[in-house]
Amino acid sequence: MSHSPICTRGNIMVLAIVLIVLAVLLGLGGLIFTALKWLLIIAVVLLIAGAVSGFLARGKSKTLR
Repeated sequence: MSHSPICTRGNIMVLAIVLIVLAVLLGLGGLIFTALKWLLIIAVVLLIAGAVSGFLARGKSKTLR
């Protein structure tokens, strides 16, 4: 019986490629998560600014009548 070693040159190359692909995917996932987090923060700030602006405009229009 012939014994084939597990750590052949081809297996190491496949393992390296798989690890590189996983690192790229995890990096992209982190970037997407960060981008979505900042979009949510900006949306909340704009919502608050719009609500304050509308409240102030409504208060001014009542005093003019």
